[in-house]
Amino acid sequence: MKKIIAVFIPHQGCPQRCVFCHQPHITGMSTHTDVTPDDIRRQIEQALHEPKSLRQGAQFEVAFYGGTFTGLPYQVQERFLSVVQPYISQGSIAGIRVSTHPCLFNEQIFTLLETYSVKIVELGIQSFDSAVLRQAGRGYTAQEAITTIRQLQTRGMKVGIHLMIGLPGDSPAKSLESAQKAIELSPDSVRLHPTLVIKGTRLEQLYKDGQYTPLSLDEAVATSKEMLKLFRKAQIPVIRIGLQPTDSMEQHLVAGPYHPALRQVVESAIFYDEMISLCMVRPSENDTVAFYVSPKDISTARGQKNVNITKLQQRFQLRVVRILPDETLERQQLRRG
Repeated sequence: MKKIIAVFIPHQGCPQRCVFCHQPHITGMSTHTDVTPDDIRRQIEQALHEPKSLRQGAQFEVAFYGGTFTGLPYQVQERFLSVVQPYISQGSIAGIRVSTHPCLFNEQIFTLLETYSVKIVELGIQSFDSAVLRQAGRGYTAQEAITTIRQLQTRGMKVGIHLMIGLPGDSPAKSLESAQKAIELSPDSVRLHPTLVIKGTRLEQLYKDGQYTPLSLDEAVATSKEMLKLFRKAQIPVIRIGLQPTDSMEQHLVAGPYHPALRQVVESAIFYDEMISLCMVRPSENDTVAFYVSPKDISTARGQKNVNITKLQQRFQLRVVRILPDETLERQQLRRG
C-alpha cells in the first residue's frame, strides 16, 4: 500500500495568484505559516510510526503540495529535500514528489531534483489552450508547458498533470482537446479539477460582475466523464477528480460544481451510460434486468441514493434492476446477466 506524507506549503513560491486560487481557503492553512525542516521531520516520524500503516506495511512517499515548490528560494528547496534523504537512504521513504508551476525550472533546479531523489513532479498545467491559460493568469503558453513536461521526462522523472475544467474561456470541446494533448505526452498520472469560485479570488469578482459563469454540477460531471474515458482508454491513471474536501473550502465556496464525492458521481455516470447501451442492444424480455460488477464497484454502479437504478427503471419501464457482485470482474468492468 502506497501512502503519501503530504507537506503543505500553501501558495509559497507561487509567482502570482491565478484567478481561481486561494490556497488558505482551499486547504485551511495560512500562507504565513512557515514550514521548517523540524516540522517535516516530525510529520515523517509520526507517519512512519502510525500503527495502522505499520500493520499494513505501507510504502511511503513525501509530497510537497499546495504551493510552487520550484519557486521557493533555492536554499529552501534544498533544505526541505535534504530532510527526507536519510529516510530514503534507510529505505523507509521510497521517494519525493513535488507540485509546482511548469515554468519555474532551470538547469540548477533540474539537477537539484535529480540529486535529492525527486521521483515525481506534478505540474499544474490546467489547460493546453493558451487563450484559457492567459485568462486564468497562469503566465505561460501551452507550448512552454509541453517543453517542461518533455524536459522532465527526458531526465527520467515521472510527470503528473493537473487539468482544470470550466476555467474562463474554456469549453467542453477545449477540455477534451486538453485531455487529448495530455495523452500524447504520456504522463504517469492526471488529476481533474472542475473550477470552483472561492471567496477572495479574482474569479469571485468576475462571477459577481456577471463576467464568469461556473459549470453546473451536471455539466462538470459530463465533461469529466468524457475525459476520464479518454484517459482510461490510454491507460493513464486519473488519481483524483475534484479538490480534496476541507471544512475551510466548503465554508469559502461561493459557486461552482462542488461535490464531496465527485469521482464516484463521475464513475457512476459512466456505469449508467454502459448500462443504457446494454439495455438498448438487448432489450429486456420481462421487467427485470441484472448487471454484474466487481464487488468494490457495487455502490458506484448503483449510484448515490440508487440514482442509476431509478433512472434505468424509468427509462426502460423496468420493475427490478439488480446490481450484483462478480468476483471475476475487474474494477470498472460491467456485465449484463
